[in-house]
Amino acid sequence: MNSIKELLDAELWDSAEILAQLLLSSSSSESTGHGLYEMLGDALYAKFQYSRAIANYHREMEHVDKTGEDSCLLNSLKLKECKCMIEMKENSSALRVLESIAFEDRSVQVNMTLGKLYRLGNLKRDAISSYRAVLSNNPYSVEAIVS
Repeated sequence: MNSIKELLDAELWDSAEILAQLLLSSSSSESTGHGLYEMLGDALYAKFQYSRAIANYHREMEHVDKTGEDSCLLNSLKLKECKCMIEMKENSSALRVLESIAFEDRSVQVNMTLGKLYRLGNLKRDAISSYRAVLSNNPYSVEAIVS
């Protein structure tokens, strides 16, 4: 799995995709471990294959649910899914994904993305609330101030 991470870091998307698919197709339980679907999704996202990336993020979420790992990882996967949806111009679906994250579990990046989506949807009060949440965590977030 480190080799896939290295390929992603080097922006060798095709190689990362092929290696991840090879590891997933092998019968070794070690190769189907945590993070492989996420890395495959990241490679597909970089190749603008957003629907396929979402499918792999969902597979990773299923793996996280089975293992009972922490909610931060699940929220990170939801944010990646949301970014794919935004690229596909599915803003209302993206909004629903981020709104499914509990308020207290939302990161600065989640709140910023929510603010942008609310603003695009003409939900001014919700946008302001999201931007305030960003500023409460990071008062130097100029983007939230300007928005």
